[in-house]
Amino acid sequence: MERTVRAAETRPAGLPAADVRNRVASRCGPIGPGGYRSDDQQVRFSTLVLQFGTRVREGVGMTVTDTRSALAANSAREHLLRLDRLRLIDKAQNEGFTLRQIADLLEISATQVHRLAQRVLQQPGELERTPQEVIYQRSAGVITDDEMMDTLVHWNYTFGYVPTEGDQSMDAYAKGSWDEVRRAYRRGLLSDDEWDVLFDSTRKARQAQRAAARR
Repeated sequence: MERTVRAAETRPAGLPAADVRNRVASRCGPIGPGGYRSDDQQVRFSTLVLQFGTRVREGVGMTVTDTRSALAANSAREHLLRLDRLRLIDKAQNEGFTLRQIADLLEISATQVHRLAQRVLQQPGELERTPQEVIYQRSAGVITDDEMMDTLVHWNYTFGYVPTEGDQSMDAYAKGSWDEVRRAYRRGLLSDDEWDVLFDSTRKARQAQRAAARR
């Protein structure tokens, strides 16, 4: 994990997280639970964050200091909520709850519950934990950076490949769990240093997968 630690030590802004927060707050005023008090405050806040450091890391995950991070964190929470709801519906059905009982407890329509229950029935793999869920948990502040990296480094990945029919490659691509890590990096949910650590840790497995595909 040394490379992840070095990323924080070499933050381009060169300022501790506390200094960034204090300087921004002193110049644009405190930002309450409801957000910016005015458009002017939002502009001043954005300008100061760019000046002092656009992304600051603290104890749990990435702090929400800019709109990009705020949107990513919101998306992560929504994804985790949907997944949690699917798992609860599956658990409730296995315990004998009716669709109407589940709907009443979730305060949604029985039609919505039926649709979600059918989704679980048709795609049971959605209930399994994935690298994407782990990354979303960090973005949402559920787990720390170190917890995420420890889980991802030791993950037993599958790797995408192009299916073949006879000697001909098909016009398709079968995704693997590693593709979720690649997509998260492209979306900015993983830092360059985190990607480097994960890329290096899976090098042998990726090479083995490519060698097997050539046989």
